[in-house]
Order: sequence, then structure tokens, then C-alpha cells
Amino acid sequence: NSIHYGKDGGSTRIRFRDMADKVLVEVEDSGIGIPKEDMPRIFERFYRVEKERVAPSSTGLGLAICSHIVDRHGGSIRAEKGPGGRFLFTVPLAR
Repeated sequence: NSIHYGKDGGSTRIRFRDMADKVLVEVEDSGIGIPKEDMPRIFERFYRVEKERVAPSSTGLGLAICSHIVDRHGGSIRAEKGPGGRFLFTVPLAR
């Protein structure tokens, strides 16, 4: 999503933070962002933000799949409003 919806010449930053028993991963881009009113629904299957700005081939499954994978690994995922897109997820560390 970051690459697809990012601005031409924009950037994507991925950061990792060790939190003792889990790792926090932050993905932040300089793209168009997600409208506040769509935030509660973006992890629902088949939900697409502003259908006129997404590719016709978009299914609305990408973030739902991400959420499912993170959940199955015992983690959590969330999105935050920013100038672009910002997603944070945690997964337990295997020791």
C-alpha cells in the first residue's frame, strides 16, 4: 500500500523497536494518507477507502490479510492518522 499509494518521489520508512517480549514495526509513508472517517473500517475485508482513488484491480483485502496474519501470530496492528500512512504492529519475539 505504501508503494502503491505513495507520492511520486515520496518515501517509505520502516522502523523496528525491540520491546523485550515483542517487536514493534512501524511503516510510515509520505503518501495520501487515510481519511479520519475511514480509520475504523480499514482492516475490514473488502473495505476500500475512497473507491475512486484506488486501482480497479484493488480488492480491499490487503489490510484485512495483514491484520489476520498479525493476529494469528499473537500480535496487534493499528493505523494512525498522519500526513501520510502510518501503520504499527507488534508480534511476539521467539526466544
